[in-house]
Amino acid sequence: MLITPQHAEAKAVTFRKPPLVIFAVFAMAFLTIMCTVADWIVPANGKAFVLTIIVGSIVYIVYLIGVNSAVRMDHNGITVDNVIVRHQIPWAALSDIGVRDGLCFRLNDGTDIKSTSYAGSLGAALTNYRYTRRVVARMQITRGQMTAGNGSTVTSAAHSTRIRVSPWPPLAILASLEVMALLSQVLR
Repeated sequence: MLITPQHAEAKAVTFRKPPLVIFAVFAMAFLTIMCTVADWIVPANGKAFVLTIIVGSIVYIVYLIGVNSAVRMDHNGITVDNVIVRHQIPWAALSDIGVRDGLCFRLNDGTDIKSTSYAGSLGAALTNYRYTRRVVARMQITRGQMTAGNGSTVTSAAHSTRIRVSPWPPLAILASLEVMALLSQVLR
């Protein structure tokens, strides 16, 4: 995907690891189906709702790791979402994007920020991080496009780290699982 400098300000580019997202979606679907089947089988004595809360928590963790974790680049810099921690790195604070036991952003002060989505693994190490190196090359190109004459208004070169938890995904997951538990008990 090519972004011209004129369009870089309006366009953010998101990097996610497709196999991880696909695995997470299938895992969430499998857990949801198994929870519904278990709710159908378990007698209606309150255990179904407890099971639903436990499975809902596991589904939310899978969502955070597989779907929510991502790297976004825009005209201001890079945003690295790692499970519940968000790192915002202005372009002025970024020294290098590289591969060091997974995807790593080296800041000017020597700090390394890693991405959960592109974390190191035995399989990646055995292939010398071939996939991650391709992603880094695409990120370097995107970085060049985002910073080429963009006249960024970023005044601070310091990165920020904060906890970022939205209440809506877990509430939606829990509500949908509880509705399925209720329906499986009523329709039994």
